[in-house]
Amino acid sequence: EDALARLESSFEIELLLYRAIVVLFSSFCNNTVCNWLLIIIFLISSIMLCYQYYKYIPYYNSFVSVFWGSLIFSYFWFSLNSLLMQILNVHGHLVIIFIGIPIISALVKNLRDKRIENLLLTNVDKLKLDVDALIQIH
Repeated sequence: EDALARLESSFEIELLLYRAIVVLFSSFCNNTVCNWLLIIIFLISSIMLCYQYYKYIPYYNSFVSVFWGSLIFSYFWFSLNSLLMQILNVHGHLVIIFIGIPIISALVKNLRDKRIENLLLTNVDKLKLDVDALIQIH
């Protein structure tokens, strides 16, 4: 049993392209317009990563899946806080970030459980429809 087994690995290629784009922007842009652009890229990519995690739940192992999801949703939390720091001049963002991490972990665990439960119920409903269709045919 491989704890890191997952459904597919196309996500790794997308992540590699994302890292290349972020490295290019962050190394060659050093003004405020580029800071806004990077924050927008961080927010969009973190939202897309969160959606992909919710849609695919990439790892079979429960601990690895929740840990990976916590990292992804923490990245969204960091991106959201960087936007707030760019807009507002608020002190104590580090405390806000650290308070949010345990909440995010609990949220991801609950989100994963609900998603798997919904997938199982959907498959059972599809099976019932298929059985009903077979009964009507015969």
